[in-house]
Amino acid sequence: MPQVNKPADQFVTTSAPTRQTDAPEKTAQNDPARATSLPGVGPVTPNRAPGTYTVENTTTISPVAPGDVFLVSPTNETVLMTPALQIEARVAKGWTLEATVNGERITGQNLAETRVDNRNGITVFSYVGIPVKPGPNQVRLTAVSAPGERGKTVEFNVFGRGPAERLEITEETNATPLPGQLVRLRIRGFDQLGNPAADGPVSLQTSAGRIRLTGGKASGEDDRQLTVQLEGGAALVELSGEASLGTVRVKAVTGGAEASAEVRFSAELRPTLLVGLAELSVGRNAPEIANSNDQRNFLARLAVFYRGRFLGPNLLTLSYDSNRPLNRFGGRDRFGASDALERAYPILGDTSQRFDETPSNSKLYARLDRGLSYVMFGDMDADMDRAALTGYNRRLTGVKLRYEGRNGDFVTLTGARPDTAFARDVFPAGGISLMRLAHRDILPGSEVVTLEVRDRRRPEIILNRETLIRAVDYNLDPQTGEFFLIRPIAAFDADFNLRQITVVYEHRADGTANFVYTGRLSKGLAPLGMRFGASYVNQRQREL
Repeated sequence: MPQVNKPADQFVTTSAPTRQTDAPEKTAQNDPARATSLPGVGPVTPNRAPGTYTVENTTTISPVAPGDVFLVSPTNETVLMTPALQIEARVAKGWTLEATVNGERITGQNLAETRVDNRNGITVFSYVGIPVKPGPNQVRLTAVSAPGERGKTVEFNVFGRGPAERLEITEETNATPLPGQLVRLRIRGFDQLGNPAADGPVSLQTSAGRIRLTGGKASGEDDRQLTVQLEGGAALVELSGEASLGTVRVKAVTGGAEASAEVRFSAELRPTLLVGLAELSVGRNAPEIANSNDQRNFLARLAVFYRGRFLGPNLLTLSYDSNRPLNRFGGRDRFGASDALERAYPILGDTSQRFDETPSNSKLYARLDRGLSYVMFGDMDADMDRAALTGYNRRLTGVKLRYEGRNGDFVTLTGARPDTAFARDVFPAGGISLMRLAHRDILPGSEVVTLEVRDRRRPEIILNRETLIRAVDYNLDPQTGEFFLIRPIAAFDADFNLRQITVVYEHRADGTANFVYTGRLSKGLAPLGMRFGASYVNQRQREL
């Protein structure tokens, strides 16, 4: 660079193509806007061709003693929110700066701007695009005079963001939402040091309702699944409970990190709604009687749906159909299959949605809600699917009582007399491929078929267990209970260990001896940072 002599009230700027300036220098000490900028980000200046420029300077900055280094940005222990490190430091006029990161010297390729301030007698060096590693990075800045004399050294650490090792889901509002309201959830990722994680994709899934990006932009086809991109280690999404009452579970997964959260929706006291249908056909020539070959002289039907206030701030939902169970189609119960879009294809001109408000495999559904607590009769589960040791995940038609506080403590009691029972049949391998189960009228999809290998000397020890796949390894007729192996299975393995086929399934079994009673208690102990839980399960079925 040629020698340029300028008056004392001007400074000379030598700039790379990406860092130019024609304005007075601004720092965190004399410019409020600069003080609130991100650490390591220098003043934004218009782009010009690289070269040397003379700019009028009207600012007074504290001088830097010869041999000293004044660090402008970033500060010590800063977590870098940008992909690369940016440094700005001052030395006395006539001195240069030597910078190293993790022992590696920063070359001139990362030097974005050099400003020689003649008025204040300082030189400002700005570096950009310096690569860092996840975790701590040690930076050393040393002042060097023109003859090569080394001055003081400034050392500080900055942290690069690593991949997410832990996820966290928090709810943005403290109020209990109502069904259909939007709930904002903030997803945060943290690296192994507890700092915000590097930006990356996170997969979200909800057990009910809809989940979407804030603003209505979605990146997935399924309303219950979504992939979001972390920005600054966090992302904001919106959850809509739709018609869901009770608890909606949200799960987030990225890499090896996983987190889950529960959002509780309380009952909404809507205006009263009553819909009813009453039919009466008299005479054997009535179409409903004649088409069914029935010998009765009359046929009556009553169907009603009610939803509204009941005895104060309580919400009552009631549905009854004297002709058939509410959740039965084609003569089959539909436990848990409450998606109306699976059996109908309506064309709607707005954002209307179809859903089953009263799922029940009985002719009656009743539910009384008060806040987060409720008592009901209909299709329900025992709220024990997340218990690690005493988990019980079976959907039944019966009575359920749940009392829940706003701090997450709850008590759940259920009781049911199902018309189904479980059975376990064992067949030796190596025989004929066609077998018959001990029971008929099997619930489709309830069977679990496994191939077990038992020790030849100690048959009580299972050496290996393989789950067989329907339509690949076997076929099953649920009406007759006929079981057919598609591929042959030898009676012994290579070490002459015994092989056997085990079939566990659920079948129809009418009788008053079948019953299921469950109980679940969950209590938080805030002073200890713990949660106490207890479970009770009593399931019996008549001897077969």
